[in-house]
Amino acid sequence: MLGGLWLMVALAGCNNDVFLEEPLMPDDQSATIEGDGGEAVFSIPTKGLERISFDLIGESNKYCTYYDHSGSIIDAKSPASEVAKIVYETNFNKMELIHNGTQLIIRSICNTSDYAWNTGIRLDYSFAVKTIGVNILPGRPLVLQNVEYHGDPVLTESTLVKTSTVQINNQSESDKEWEDYPYINAMAEIIAVPDRYSTWLYADVLPIEVPVYENGQWVWEKKEGLKADIRYTYRRPDYMHKVMIEVPANTVVRVYSDVTYVQAKAACSITYLNEILDRQIVANFNVTSLYPVSYDIRIEKVH
Repeated sequence: MLGGLWLMVALAGCNNDVFLEEPLMPDDQSATIEGDGGEAVFSIPTKGLERISFDLIGESNKYCTYYDHSGSIIDAKSPASEVAKIVYETNFNKMELIHNGTQLIIRSICNTSDYAWNTGIRLDYSFAVKTIGVNILPGRPLVLQNVEYHGDPVLTESTLVKTSTVQINNQSESDKEWEDYPYINAMAEIIAVPDRYSTWLYADVLPIEVPVYENGQWVWEKKEGLKADIRYTYRRPDYMHKVMIEVPANTVVRVYSDVTYVQAKAACSITYLNEILDRQIVANFNVTSLYPVSYDIRIEKVH
């Protein structure tokens, strides 16, 4: 009778729930490793472990290759028990994750970025998802090897005219002089647009010479602070050039300043080297340079 009561109490306590034992692994497992050759070792439980992967976002997973214990490439969705190694590799970063039973080893082969790379390891269990955070420090940066322009720049004279206007109201009984500065807002412009494969250079200052108009001719010159796809502007040395305009008494006139620009277009490529992977990376750009070279002032009487 006592045995029957004990069985009834036990069954009532279960209440049809299914009890699962979670991994005995801290939720905040993490490590910081060197970018070139740094590694960290973690111990994980294997009970209920279904998948192992790098914790990546977007399309980054396409750079991962999975291997089984015999060294053969396997599908990324293979069970955790079949995964012996995962290699993530791009032109700029490489890391690998080695799985051996309850042991995980993450190793950074190289990290060419100039900032720490926060990534991680994702462990999918049958009852939960665990993540191990890994902070990979900057390693050896890419080395600039070569900058090459493809042929001479294509020059276009008088390619663009930009017009500014101002209305002057002279209500006095005498003529009045007006000071006009046609070049004050006429900015020279340079823009280097990368192809769609070279957008990784957006944040970096470009180490290239660009066509610059000086003393009536185009020359090659570096501009400090030039970045990809960001319009770089500068002024003519005489941008405060002044023109005096006489406005007759009791008249309203509109002054038009037509500034003519010349243009140069050029295509270039920049070659970098990832020394650890012994891999060259080529970035292609189209460079356009505009420079204000002359002006024409027109005056129209309004009334």
